Order: sequence, then structure tokens, then C-alpha cells
Amino acid sequence: MLTEEQAGTIQEPNEHKLIIALPGSGKTFTFISLAEAILKMNDNHSVLLVTFTNAAAGEMKQRIEKRLGKQMARRTKSATFASLMMQQFKQISRGRKPVIGAEQYTFVKRALASLHMNTDKIEEWLTTIEQMGRDLNYASDETPSSQVFDRYIDILNDDNRYDLNLMARELIHGMKTGEVKPYKHTHLLVDEFQDTDAIQLEWVSCIGEVGAGGEGAKIAVVGDDDQSIYSWRGSLGFEAFQQFKERFNASAYVLSRCFRCSPAILKSAKGFIENNEDRLDKEMMSAVADEGKVTKVPIPPEFISKYLMKKSMADELEIKKDKGKKQSKSDDKKFENYRFVAEKIQDSQKGGWAVLARTNKQLDQMERAFTELGIKVLRIGGKSIFDNVHAVSMVNLFLSLIKDKAASELVSGLGWIGESEVNLKRIYTESRRSGFASISQLGDSPWSPVTSYLQTIAQLAKQCREQDAEKYIDKWAQVMRRIIKKMDDKEKVLQETILDIIINILKGSKGELIARALNLVDKTQGVKSSKAKDDSADFVVLSTFNSSKGLEWENVWLIDMDAGVIPMLKDDISLAAIEEERRLVYVAMTRAERELYLSYRESEESVFIEEIDGVIGGI
Repeated sequence: MLTEEQAGTIQEPNEHKLIIALPGSGKTFTFISLAEAILKMNDNHSVLLVTFTNAAAGEMKQRIEKRLGKQMARRTKSATFASLMMQQFKQISRGRKPVIGAEQYTFVKRALASLHMNTDKIEEWLTTIEQMGRDLNYASDETPSSQVFDRYIDILNDDNRYDLNLMARELIHGMKTGEVKPYKHTHLLVDEFQDTDAIQLEWVSCIGEVGAGGEGAKIAVVGDDDQSIYSWRGSLGFEAFQQFKERFNASAYVLSRCFRCSPAILKSAKGFIENNEDRLDKEMMSAVADEGKVTKVPIPPEFISKYLMKKSMADELEIKKDKGKKQSKSDDKKFENYRFVAEKIQDSQKGGWAVLARTNKQLDQMERAFTELGIKVLRIGGKSIFDNVHAVSMVNLFLSLIKDKAASELVSGLGWIGESEVNLKRIYTESRRSGFASISQLGDSPWSPVTSYLQTIAQLAKQCREQDAEKYIDKWAQVMRRIIKKMDDKEKVLQETILDIIINILKGSKGELIARALNLVDKTQGVKSSKAKDDSADFVVLSTFNSSKGLEWENVWLIDMDAGVIPMLKDDISLAAIEEERRLVYVAMTRAERELYLSYRESEESVFIEEIDGVIGGI
């Protein structure tokens, strides 16, 4: 049943509306209720629901079918921004293939190499190209950044590829000129609106202005500017709500009652986030009866864990047995902060714990501390090892040597090993026609010896029988090990680890080479991280602040709330950067239902600790 506040947001279904929703305020339930009201208002109404992740879209679809029944649910569609835009882009894609994730690294590297520029800082160039790609008003100039970006776009076009930003810009242009047909839904509902970037906001606006039959769709957006934590990838946060309200004269609503956080936690989080200047002022009220608690926990420098005491005793016994042996100075002391948290959680005899940290490196240490105590942990939200340029490139190389005319994958892999841009263009064009194994080395620029040898390996694949598949895999692996050895790369250990995993997958598969190659693609592209709360019942959950968004636990512990760690500013000490870090901590705080703990080294607490209302003590 809707609360009075929730009911007020859906009273007028047929309007542009902006809904600000606190953490745990029932926004998904309210949004589905709005969809139901829209559909019942008119049999000709249909609803397009948009969010950012496949998991969120899938959950939305299931909840709609359960609530409305399958027949009415057929008039709705739940999907991500990316999937909706890619589907729509097919109208003008002209057979081009997308470049998604780690594969983009190779195209940036090729752009830099073709301009004879240093390729050591590709990660920084990726960020620059992403920023320029999101600029709807981009104009080429003579700056190095513009030259690299233009070259990158040229290479994408030459290879018949596109990245998501290039797709979005072309798509928006096509919608405005009428070349691209809009979705025919009469209403558009956008979740987590604070995370939209400029391109996504423009796409939403186009649907509102050129919707079905030339009459724009009615748009409702929901989100929370205080939970905007993705400015590094262009999300507009507070500004997205401002622009939407002004552009569509939208009615504004607030869901101010939180059904998740206890009063003590919500009060503390509210007082903390109100230190930000660029935000929408809003009421925050807890609907939870239990008062709950917020505890700030200083870790004394003299703390010695049970584990270290046992280890010290064992070391002393070893020294007594061997008088010539010197007691080593262990570096275990630096892990004591993590052991402190692990021991306190173990001693609490409570369940429903989540430990949240700013970085995955901190979680690595926390996982070690729990493992020492025999406590099971569940890591969520981490990246798969296959979401990596080396993995993508190796998989692409194997597939392209086996599968005929896999030109895009072939060029992606050869670009990774450093083949020249001139040759990549020719190889792409010729291999599309007849396959890599059959093409000749034409032109003035000879292939690199590695590319020539890989063609020999591709030719061997044509003659390989099923019973000889493992021998072929061994031969391919030898070539890859030589490539890794010769590459000027700082991640050789990671590359070798990935190669070993790929070899194990290939050898663990059955059938001919093509079947094994396709199984490899399926396994490496299908790796996903678990985010289900139900799976965490017998574990302590470990998550970064970012990955915890959208989740909740009874007891939450935020670790390493130390000066120099939080806020994590690096080279950016602007007000905007500080406010983003504060929003990130706010998101982490509001994952807690009943009890919240924040630990730090005694006398070295973050400035954020001073802003957070809570008692100082233990557990």
C-alpha cells in the first residue's frame, strides 16, 4: 500500500515529473505504481522504463510482471540506456560492430602509435577520449588531445566499429533530423536519474520532444542528487535535475521517509551530507522504530591482535630451538587495523555484517584478516579478470585464428601486439573477404614477424582434427608466451596469469577448435559478480563504497576512515571533488539498517569523522 507521500507522486500520471527519493524510501515500488496508473489511465498508453544495469532492469521487469500480470506488463519495456540506444542505433549502424569495455584500450593505443606519441599513459588517454566523446558540441582543433581523439575516431570508422559515445552522438542527431525513429511508448520512466550524463540526458529529452507520432512522451525521472557518485564518468547529479525541471517545466516531488535506516543512522547521514553546497535541500525522516546507533571507533596504536600474539609466541619458540636464528621484523603490524575490525565482528556474535571500504586494495587486506580467523567472506561488485585489455585481446586472437572472417576480432588482437596501422587496415579489408589464413602480404609495408607467424598458426587451424585440438592449443600458447615476453609491458605477471586461465578453459572444453573458441568467448564474456543480499546470510560481505550502492545490511562497518585516505582526492582538491567524496561516504552510511561503525587510527581520523554525529566507543 502506498503512503500518502508516495500516492501524491502518482496522482497525476500524465505529466512530466521529477521525484527526489531518499535511500530506502520505496522508489521502485512507487515507480511501478506510477507505471500501473499510466497503463490503467488509457488502454493506448505504454511505458518504457530505463535504468543503468542489466540487473536493475531485470529486477524491474520481474516486479512489474508480478504486480501487473503478464498481459498488462506486455505494454511495458524495461532495459538499460545502453541496450535501448544500441537497439535504436541499428537503424543507422550500417553493419558496424561496437567496441565495449577493455577492447577500447587497443584502439586508443593504435591512435597514439599512429601519431608517434608515447603509449605509456593509455589509461589517462582513455579518460580524455571518454570526456571528449561525451561532448555533444565537440569541435576539432590542433591540440594533441583533439588530434588523438580524431585519429581514434578515424580508426573506429576504418574498422567499421563504434564506441558508445560515437553511437550516442549519431543517434541523437538522427532523432533530431528524423532519420531515426523514436520508441513508440507514450511514457518514459528513468531510474537513478542522478547518474545520467549529458548524452543520456539529451537522449531522454529527445524522446520527450519527438516521441510517438511526433508528440513527445511524458517523462518521469526518479533519483537522489545526494547519491550521485559517478562524476568521473560524466554523471550530472544535481545539475541533471535542474536541467530537466527547466527544460520540461516538470512537477517536483520528494519521498522523504526512509524505511531502511534507523533514526540514529539517518540523522547522522543527514547532518553529514548537509555540509555539501551543491544539493537539493530535503527533509529526511526515518520510519524505523528501533533507534539504532552510530559508533566511531578509534583503533589504538598499541592494539595487538590474537593472531599476532600467537605468531609472536611461535616465533619465540623457533628462536629457542635455533639459537643462531634471529627474530624477523614482521610487517604484520601494518595489518593490525584490519585484524582489529575482524576480531570485533567475530566477538560481536551478530550476523548480517557488511564491511565497506574506499578501495579494493583495502578489501584485500580485510579479506586476509577474516581468513586468518576462519570467517567466510563474500566479495561483491569487483571486476572480473576478463574485463581487461589483455584478456579481451588474447580471446580475440584465438577466436580470429580459428573462425573465418572474424576481421574485427583479428585487428583488435593484432593491434594489441603492436602491428602497424597501415597493415591493420589492409588485413581488416582482406580478411573480411577471404579470412586471415588465405590473405597475402601486399603493399610496401611488411607484416611484423609475429603477425606472419600467427597467420601460419591460422593455416594450421584449418587442418587441425578434433583429436589434435590440445596440441594446437599448446602451440598457440607457446606463441602467446613469446609475445608476452617481448612486449614492453609492466603487467607481464597478469598477462601470464590470464593466459594460463584461457588455456585451462580451452583444454577443459570438448569438441573441435571452433567449439572450444566459442565456449571460451561465452565463458569469458559471461563472468559476473554476485550482488544478491540473500547470498550473504552466512558470510561477512565485503564491498567498496561504490559497489554497495542499492544494497543494504543490518550492520555496516566503514573501515580506514583516516586522514589522507578519506576523502581520496589525489591531485584534485576542488570543492566538487570533496563533495563527491562526501556523497560516496553518505551512500556507504545509508546502507546500514540498524548499526553503523566507522573505524580509524586513533588521532589520525579523517575530517569527515568530525562531521559525522555518533558516539565514540567500541562494539
